[in-house]
Amino acid sequence: YAAMTYAGGPVSGGCFNPVVALAVAFRNFGTDLAPIFKPSTLLLYIAAQVAGALAAGGTAAAILVGDHKVGHPSVGSGSDMGSAFLGEMVGTCLVVLVVLGTATVESTRDNMYFALAIGFAILGAGAAVGGASGGCFNPAVGLLVFVSDSNLADAWIYWVAPPIGALFGLMAFRFVY
Repeated sequence: YAAMTYAGGPVSGGCFNPVVALAVAFRNFGTDLAPIFKPSTLLLYIAAQVAGALAAGGTAAAILVGDHKVGHPSVGSGSDMGSAFLGEMVGTCLVVLVVLGTATVESTRDNMYFALAIGFAILGAGAAVGGASGGCFNPAVGLLVFVSDSNLADAWIYWVAPPIGALFGLMAFRFVY
């Protein structure tokens, strides 16, 4: 993820997650600071993020045929929906807090470590809760259940938990900064 963030940074800011884009967009809400995203730009980002996730999932499905399974989020064996939901929510909160703290604060402007920090946040959150939830933290990636043989009954977790986690991450950021 860090490599893709560095690669996409000059084009899009390296933002590949709709709930992170929303958190960045609302970072300055209610303050005297200018908004980071215009609403029209935000909608374009989200559309591109969803299209990118579906294209990646479709490509993986075309490559990994037969006994191979396409990578997609799913509730881990031995886990329940509640623990998966909590894991996705807390993991997304952590990722959003790290993104906002390393990539949007004036004191860290133009730093060269933001992508590593974000990549390690995703890696750490995935290692911590991946066994329970699959470590998705991205509702666009959650759409991959439709290009896989995943359990659709669990799909809601990946669309509901990340926005709630992003809201908590944004609130924690606003409290700290």
